[in-house]
Amino acid sequence: MNGQYANEENHQKIKRKLKKSSKICLAIGIPVLIAGIVLFIIGFLNFNSSSISTAGSKMAMLAGGSFVIFIGFVLIAVGIYTTFFAHAREISSYTASSIAPVIKDTAEYLAPTTNNVVKEISESVSEGIAKGKSSSNKGVNAGKVVCQNCGNKNESTAKFCSNCGNAITQDKFCTACGTKLENNDKFCPNCGQKQ
Repeated sequence: MNGQYANEENHQKIKRKLKKSSKICLAIGIPVLIAGIVLFIIGFLNFNSSSISTAGSKMAMLAGGSFVIFIGFVLIAVGIYTTFFAHAREISSYTASSIAPVIKDTAEYLAPTTNNVVKEISESVSEGIAKGKSSSNKGVNAGKVVCQNCGNKNESTAKFCSNCGNAITQDKFCTACGTKLENNDKFCPNCGQKQ
């Protein structure tokens, strides 16, 4: 039983109505389609006919031919639409049963890969944010290290102060949240990230 229907009887009743309307559409669609094709051919032949010699008769014939072609096109379109509508349920159910397993298999195949990629991207973004915070914490002294003894600004790669000669200790920042760390910290006191 389908969950949409209150009981099996209603389901069968709706199914019978659909079959009946499909037969009616098919009974109307095919003859209308054939009539449209016939009118199109007649109009085309009438439009290309050159057996009439007078200009006025020729114009009337051309106008009549184009009208018949137009009516033929309309009937062809209506015939195709009603014929398609008669088979729409079968077409959609076949399409759904053919495509659904492929979509399911594709999703199952891509899920682990997608999960890993999303994880890598989020880790990279977090790392970039942390680096951005640590460089913004250095402010105008970015690329410079301040000597703890005399306050002189030294290059970031310097191991000794160029002014007083004392050993330079560089500030460490958390890679996750950008908090300033002590040199011997193995974990960030703010977020707990291992350093």
